[in-house]
Amino acid sequence: ELENTIVNGNLYYFSWAGFVTSIMLVVAYLRGVFGVDLAGEIKNRAARLTLWSGLLACQLVVMGASANVFDKSCASQVESEPFCKRTKYGIALGAIGTAFSLGVVGMKMITAIAPFVVEGVLALFL
Repeated sequence: ELENTIVNGNLYYFSWAGFVTSIMLVVAYLRGVFGVDLAGEIKNRAARLTLWSGLLACQLVVMGASANVFDKSCASQVESEPFCKRTKYGIALGAIGTAFSLGVVGMKMITAIAPFVVEGVLALFL
Protein backbone atom coordinates (compact mmCIF):
# COMPACT_ATOMS: atom_id res chain seq x y z
CA GLU A 1 0.00 0.00 0.00
CA LEU A 2 1.32 3.44 -0.92
CA GLU A 3 1.51 5.98 1.84
CA ASN A 4 1.37 9.75 1.52
CA THR A 5 0.19 9.62 -2.08
CA ILE A 6 -2.56 11.50 -3.80
CA VAL A 7 -5.23 9.09 -4.93
CA ASN A 8 -7.82 11.41 -6.44
CA GLY A 9 -6.18 14.78 -7.09
CA ASN A 10 -8.87 15.97 -9.47
CA LEU A 11 -11.53 15.31 -6.85
CA TYR A 12 -10.28 18.36 -4.94
CA TYR A 13 -10.50 20.72 -7.91
CA PHE A 14 -13.82 19.40 -9.13
CA SER A 15 -15.25 19.81 -5.62
CA TRP A 16 -14.38 23.51 -5.82
CA ALA A 17 -15.82 23.71 -9.32
CA GLY A 18 -19.03 22.06 -8.09
CA PHE A 19 -19.24 24.52 -5.18
CA VAL A 20 -18.82 27.56 -7.43
CA THR A 21 -21.31 26.15 -9.94
CA SER A 22 -23.92 25.54 -7.25
CA ILE A 23 -23.56 29.13 -6.00
CA MET A 24 -23.98 30.42 -9.55
CA LEU A 25 -27.09 28.26 -10.02
CA VAL A 26 -28.69 29.54 -6.81
CA VAL A 27 -28.00 33.14 -7.82
CA ALA A 28 -29.47 32.56 -11.30
CA TYR A 29 -32.52 30.86 -9.79
CA LEU A 30 -33.17 33.70 -7.34
CA ARG A 31 -32.77 36.27 -10.11
CA GLY A 32 -35.10 34.42 -12.49
CA VAL A 33 -37.87 33.34 -10.13
CA PHE A 34 -38.00 36.10 -7.54
CA GLY A 35 -36.29 38.94 -9.37
CA VAL A 36 -33.64 39.18 -6.67
CA ASP A 37 -30.31 40.53 -7.85
CA LEU A 38 -28.13 38.90 -5.22
CA ALA A 39 -24.84 39.99 -6.78
CA GLY A 40 -26.01 43.62 -6.98
CA GLU A 41 -27.26 43.56 -3.41
CA ILE A 42 -23.96 42.22 -2.14
CA LYS A 43 -22.00 44.87 -4.03
CA ASN A 44 -24.27 47.64 -2.79
CA ARG A 45 -24.36 46.33 0.77
CA ALA A 46 -20.75 46.90 1.70
CA ALA A 47 -17.31 47.11 0.20
CA ARG A 48 -15.22 43.92 0.38
CA LEU A 49 -18.19 41.76 1.48
CA THR A 50 -17.62 39.44 -1.47
CA LEU A 51 -13.97 38.98 -0.49
CA TRP A 52 -14.80 38.20 3.13
CA SER A 53 -17.55 35.81 2.05
CA GLY A 54 -15.10 34.02 -0.22
CA LEU A 55 -12.60 33.81 2.62
CA LEU A 56 -15.33 32.37 4.85
CA ALA A 57 -16.10 29.64 2.30
CA CYS A 58 -12.41 28.81 1.87
CA GLN A 59 -11.79 28.63 5.61
CA LEU A 60 -14.76 26.31 6.08
CA VAL A 61 -13.34 24.01 3.42
CA VAL A 62 -9.86 24.08 5.01
CA MET A 63 -11.27 23.32 8.44
CA GLY A 64 -13.55 20.55 7.19
CA ALA A 65 -10.92 18.91 5.02
CA SER A 66 -8.33 19.02 7.80
CA ALA A 67 -10.78 17.55 10.30
CA ASN A 68 -11.64 14.78 7.87
CA VAL A 69 -7.97 13.94 7.30
CA PHE A 70 -7.33 14.05 11.05
CA ASP A 71 -10.19 11.65 11.77
CA LYS A 72 -9.11 9.20 9.08
CA SER A 73 -5.33 9.31 9.42
CA CYS A 74 -4.40 10.49 12.88
CA ALA A 75 -6.95 8.75 15.09
CA SER A 76 -5.09 5.44 14.86
CA GLN A 77 -1.56 6.87 14.78
CA VAL A 78 0.60 8.65 17.27
CA GLU A 79 -0.56 12.26 17.21
CA SER A 80 2.94 13.59 17.76
CA GLU A 81 3.92 12.80 14.16
CA PRO A 82 4.58 15.87 11.98
CA PHE A 83 1.69 14.96 9.65
CA CYS A 84 -0.81 15.00 12.52
CA LYS A 85 0.65 18.24 13.87
CA ARG A 86 0.19 19.90 10.47
CA THR A 87 -3.35 18.57 10.32
CA LYS A 88 -4.11 20.08 13.73
CA TYR A 89 -2.61 23.34 12.48
CA GLY A 90 -4.97 23.22 9.47
CA ILE A 91 -7.96 22.69 11.75
CA ALA A 92 -6.92 25.56 14.02
CA LEU A 93 -6.20 27.90 11.12
CA GLY A 94 -9.54 27.03 9.51
CA ALA A 95 -11.42 27.61 12.76
CA ILE A 96 -9.74 30.96 13.45
CA GLY A 97 -10.24 32.12 9.86
CA THR A 98 -13.87 31.02 9.94
CA ALA A 99 -14.50 32.92 13.17
CA PHE A 100 -12.84 36.10 11.93
CA SER A 101 -14.47 36.13 8.51
CA LEU A 102 -17.86 35.18 9.94
CA GLY A 103 -17.59 38.11 12.34
CA VAL A 104 -16.79 40.58 9.56
CA VAL A 105 -19.48 39.18 7.24
CA GLY A 106 -21.98 39.38 10.10
CA MET A 107 -21.06 42.99 10.83
CA LYS A 108 -21.37 43.91 7.16
CA MET A 109 -24.72 42.13 6.76
CA ILE A 110 -26.28 43.62 9.88
CA THR A 111 -24.92 47.17 9.79
CA ALA A 112 -23.77 47.41 6.15
CA ILE A 113 -20.40 48.58 7.45
CA ALA A 114 -17.56 47.13 9.43
CA PRO A 115 -14.86 49.32 10.90
CA PHE A 116 -11.94 49.44 8.52
CA VAL A 117 -9.49 49.09 11.40
CA VAL A 118 -11.18 45.85 12.52
CA GLU A 119 -10.98 44.46 8.99
CA GLY A 120 -7.34 45.47 8.71
CA VAL A 121 -6.32 43.95 12.03
CA LEU A 122 -8.15 40.68 11.35
CA ALA A 123 -6.71 40.44 7.85
CA LEU A 124 -3.23 41.18 9.17
CA PHE A 125 -3.61 38.50 11.83
CA LEU A 126 -4.66 35.92 9.26
